[in-house]
Amino acid sequence: MSKALFNKVSEKDIEYLEKVVGSRNVSTEEADIITNAIDASSITFHKPEVVVWPDNAEQIIKILEYANRVRIPVYPRGGGTSNVGTVPLYGGMVVSLRKMNKICEIDEENMIVRVEPGVIYDALNKKLEKFRTIFFLQIHRVVLHVLLVGWWPQMLRVVGL
Repeated sequence: MSKALFNKVSEKDIEYLEKVVGSRNVSTEEADIITNAIDASSITFHKPEVVVWPDNAEQIIKILEYANRVRIPVYPRGGGTSNVGTVPLYGGMVVSLRKMNKICEIDEENMIVRVEPGVIYDALNKKLEKFRTIFFLQIHRVVLHVLLVGWWPQMLRVVGL
């Protein structure tokens, strides 16, 4: 895929994003750009043009519909722990899911937990303690403060103590 297929982020695009999520949740600051330019993969450093922190699914829908219409690439980001290369190869925007960190539902009987994508593994386990249950990642290396959005669903298990 070529950069020519995408447009650069314009001031008009920034203004739209600020209307959707608020100006405090949109950044072109170098520190935010660099922080969101890498993940845990071995893919090289690629800077986004803007970073956006939505609060809810409705904001994400508006962001994605807009980005599709104006041909700006979008890269979802959890905690930057992905090993598969979710880095902004073509510039565009990183949509950070960190603010979407609510535990929506705990169904003890069926051992199902519904969470937003920014929930941190360790925070979920703290909530599950009262049910004598943990959320277990069936992987070789576990990082307690990882965001759940970065893990493949088939690798996840809820285990009763």
